[in-house]
Amino acid sequence: MDISIRTMTKNDFIFCKELSDMLGWGYTKEDFERLFSFEPNGCFIAEKDGKKIGMVTTIVYNKLAWTGWLVVLPEYRRKGIGTSIMRHAIDHLKEKGVETIRLEAGPISSLLYEKLGFKKELDISMFNSVGRKLESKNVRNMDEKDLEKIAGFDEQYFGADRGRVILGLYKSTPELCFVFEEESKITGYMIGMKNRFGIILGPWVCREINVAEEMLKEMLNNTLGKKLYIGVPAANKNCVYLLKKYDFKESGKMFRMYLGEHKYLGNINGIYGMGTSEMG
Repeated sequence: MDISIRTMTKNDFIFCKELSDMLGWGYTKEDFERLFSFEPNGCFIAEKDGKKIGMVTTIVYNKLAWTGWLVVLPEYRRKGIGTSIMRHAIDHLKEKGVETIRLEAGPISSLLYEKLGFKKELDISMFNSVGRKLESKNVRNMDEKDLEKIAGFDEQYFGADRGRVILGLYKSTPELCFVFEEESKITGYMIGMKNRFGIILGPWVCREINVAEEMLKEMLNNTLGKKLYIGVPAANKNCVYLLKKYDFKESGKMFRMYLGEHKYLGNINGIYGMGTSEMG
């Protein structure tokens, strides 16, 4: 099928939200605006005879990139359109000098990505719970002056500098951004992102399990009665243990996949919550 693929504009945000609603993702127009602000030349719309039929997003962290939100309208699926959109995004990233492309995929969508050369890298366990009253120690609200320290701390675990993303998330929900600081050093941070259905937990990065536990209690205490969603590396046994200890229920599995060089691995033992899939 002949389609055209162009760069996304601000006029496409309503269409993007409609696709999100169709799939039950719960993203808001503001979520698309924020991601677009990070990578305005790296988000794409597919069209057929002038009709918008699909989208994909990318975000670049120097030589590492993530793709997300690959969606095609139901009536245009199984026609190779998703593959075409994804190849367009991959070509765009390679032109920018990206060496490693990552994404998160479910059991079905991972089959498409494998055909494009992506390989499974990590199993991701999905959990959910509800916020409730708990007491924490030594956790405080994040401040904009913390962001430089947080970015440096985060890079050790994520594998690249995503300071601009942390700043953007902080500006969106400062009341759900927390840090753990010891002797003037950041040893943990946690961000909650609001969507239509509740709160997505992550990024959540901590040096030790005792820090992670205090941060989790603080987040639960600040989200009373709200539904919480989180994806974690299944190999981070400390995180899985903590979530189960605080009555999170496992709700599904996903995969982290990569294309290109197997680099910028970071350290998953410090990744307690992965945030939204389109930004890593």
